[in-house]
Amino acid sequence: DAIKEVGFFPGQRVVLVEDTPDSAADAVRTAVGEWQTGDAVIVVTAGGLAKSSVLRKFFEGHATAVTAPIYDDPPGEDEIAKWLADAGLREVPRDAMGDMMAL
Repeated sequence: DAIKEVGFFPGQRVVLVEDTPDSAADAVRTAVGEWQTGDAVIVVTAGGLAKSSVLRKFFEGHATAVTAPIYDDPPGEDEIAKWLADAGLREVPRDAMGDMMAL
């Protein structure tokens, strides 16, 4: 309901769904599926999600949703370089790697 509400103040609205468990994936899927231009932005947070997580698979496979992994213990340069190499990006310029490390 909060996604469709009209705010008292002008501007973009945000609905924050925090600490979302996998068991809420169906409700999240419904909310995202019913979202229309002008509705509130939906921000979903969750703890560590395994590769098998229904919630993670939903967002990673969605055509318009954006995912942003945020780590308590962020990956180091070697791990990021391996991910890039696995994706076919082997010679990453130093300044680009520096920018990724800053993220």
